[in-house]
Amino acid sequence: MPGDALRLAEIAGEAFADEVQRGMSAFTEEYFTRRGDRPGVRLVVAEEGDEVAGFMLLTDATVEAPAQVHLVAVEASRRNRGIGRTLVGYAVDLLEANSWGKLKLGTRPWNTGMRRVCEALGFTLEAYLRGEYLGEDLVQYGYFPERP
Repeated sequence: MPGDALRLAEIAGEAFADEVQRGMSAFTEEYFTRRGDRPGVRLVVAEEGDEVAGFMLLTDATVEAPAQVHLVAVEASRRNRGIGRTLVGYAVDLLEANSWGKLKLGTRPWNTGMRRVCEALGFTLEAYLRGEYLGEDLVQYGYFPERP
């Protein structure tokens, strides 16, 4: 992963350029190196061939309840190939395997791609949060595993 940190910063910078313009901290190589070393924080890297195609950053229920997907980003030229869905699906698999109870994910209302991913994977639309982050709206989704 350390060798991929610069590439992850480039992908994040591209995917979240509008948020960075609004005040979100810019992504750096160090950001990803530090995040990948924290207990309970999972940095999952997606590859296509031998190249980094995207990533997901989540905190598990050992450090945050409920577990939360914080960032998902896929390189622009590789979007609409199922990479984001695979990443978020992996988070759902982790939730179910570890009995974390709930997984939450927030996205922008205009991010129809991520909203489709959430709906396809069985997330429930929980809230429309006005002005929630950087003065902009978020849509909050929750995933609840089926109970026997």
